[in-house]
Amino acid sequence: MAKKATKGVDKAAFKSAMAATNQACSAMEYNNNWVPPEGNYDVQLVDVTIGEKVDDKGVKNFWLRPKFEIITEGEHLGRAFTDFFYINPAAPTVDYGKGPFLVQSLRSLLFLGTCLAGRELQAADEAFEIISGSIGEFLSLKRIDKPGKGKNAGKVYENIQYQNKLESSEVAEEEVAAS
Repeated sequence: MAKKATKGVDKAAFKSAMAATNQACSAMEYNNNWVPPEGNYDVQLVDVTIGEKVDDKGVKNFWLRPKFEIITEGEHLGRAFTDFFYINPAAPTVDYGKGPFLVQSLRSLLFLGTCLAGRELQAADEAFEIISGSIGEFLSLKRIDKPGKGKNAGKVYENIQYQNKLESSEVAEEEVAAS
């Protein structure tokens, strides 16, 4: 005879305990880490969230998560996804023996800021200001998979290449053409 999952548990008490988490649940942004398959997409920047994390050694890291909604006609129209930039200000570069390179998250932050600004940015704080002030703007991007190398061989990295900012008139023309 199969055991009941609720054996010995007061359902009312359990429901009450779950209700106590409702505020935290409703404040949470649900994201299943979905990203669109490889391809070119026109998107709208719909949100930007920021945060920080302090590790056990007191190192403070910061993160920025832009959220995009796909406006390209097709099966993914209206779906949202995010990118994620995790930045340790104490370690903005890595050295693979060929000289220092900006870490990928910092490069991606600058690329997104450059795309939205329409000019090359070389300062992360300026990129942040441009990105956070661009909610509602439209841009084109390319989603690609890149295979890992060396110790990360066999791993696939889902990358986003930011292409260019779209003017509202370009988006309106696409919408009319799709009608």
